[in-house]
Amino acid sequence: MAVFDKDAGFEPRLDPIVRVEAGRLRLRLLEFYAQSESAESIGIEIPQGGYVPRFRVLRPTGRAQTKPDMLNSAAHRLYLKGRFFWAKRSGADLTKAADYFRQALVVDSSYARGYLGLADCSVVLGYFGFASPVDVCRRAKAAAIGALNIDPRCSEAHATIASLAAMHEWDKDRAAAGFQRAIDLQPEYAFAHQLHGVSLLAWNRFEEGLAALRIAEQLDPLAPMVETQLAAGLYVTGRHAEAEDACQTALELEPSFLSTPVES
Repeated sequence: MAVFDKDAGFEPRLDPIVRVEAGRLRLRLLEFYAQSESAESIGIEIPQGGYVPRFRVLRPTGRAQTKPDMLNSAAHRLYLKGRFFWAKRSGADLTKAADYFRQALVVDSSYARGYLGLADCSVVLGYFGFASPVDVCRRAKAAAIGALNIDPRCSEAHATIASLAAMHEWDKDRAAAGFQRAIDLQPEYAFAHQLHGVSLLAWNRFEEGLAALRIAEQLDPLAPMVETQLAAGLYVTGRHAEAEDACQTALELEPSFLSTPVES
């Protein structure tokens, strides 16, 4: 309320200003440490999926220990724009998201998260019936592996591959190991917990799945897809009133969520 001059009735689920400004701050920090030649002694990072900053002692060069594929601020900016549209989950927005991810790779072909973004677009296209699951999941896996070839510690890529193992290949053991690896590398990555939760629901491990989705909700409280999947889990376990509340929250966050067909 003090920072954004909001009154006591401010509702972060309805007003995305915190998420938007946190994204801008995250990008500004990335650009500063990528370009700064000054003798900075402390690095500040705002992790994806959360707002709690991390503080690190920098290398003697004065540069932050930024992930190698995030040093190109132009590519990263395009990636963030792609993630904005990807989160909307409609066919038209997924098309926009994929275009931004491709632009990021044009700027820097070694930018791992560009491949990751394309992988996640393919995953959603398949899961929501916008395209043939067999074809898009094969492309998604190849793109995610491409990201790991550039950055083996890319937790996001481990999560995507684990979700494909869970939902497409039905390999529970490999999926479980992949999700654990992703979460160990980046515990605050909300989408890893979300994918894990959905997979657990599919395996009829309902309470564990709901718990994982609750973690995702805490890490990214403005994601309508988390609320939608949480509602589905609550519904199948007979908690209809809670499911309805979660659906209402999703609609408050994005009134037209999942309403637009995919573009050719």
